[in-house]
Amino acid sequence: MIGYYNTMKAYQNLLDQRKYEILNTAQKKKIQEQNLASIFSKLTNYEKNMLSQITSNYKNLIAVSQAYPTLMSNTSFQETYNQISSLNNEIQTKVEQYNITITEYNNNIRQFPKMILAFIFGFKVKIYAEIK
Repeated sequence: MIGYYNTMKAYQNLLDQRKYEILNTAQKKKIQEQNLASIFSKLTNYEKNMLSQITSNYKNLIAVSQAYPTLMSNTSFQETYNQISSLNNEIQTKVEQYNITITEYNNNIRQFPKMILAFIFGFKVKIYAEIK
């Protein structure tokens, strides 16, 4: 009886830990999405300025085109995009781990005679996580 209680409490702690890992990774993803939006905004503003310079001062076209930072800004944009993609994969993996733990937890609640102990201690079936 004590062993069952301790096992279920350990599962609850593990579920809490995995939930916070998902939330932290989602927060990192949100920050990277904001960074990506900022980079995109800077790129478009820079391109607007470059276009304005090119159209207003055709003689400096060669100098302006050489100063165009396509490679650097594109690399920054691409790296941020790749980080977001990696974080999406990490979130997916963490949600899968969370759901596996929920399955184990729920099995310990639904099996006889453990279901009697779960009722006595107030352990409830948990719902699986979904990625939105």
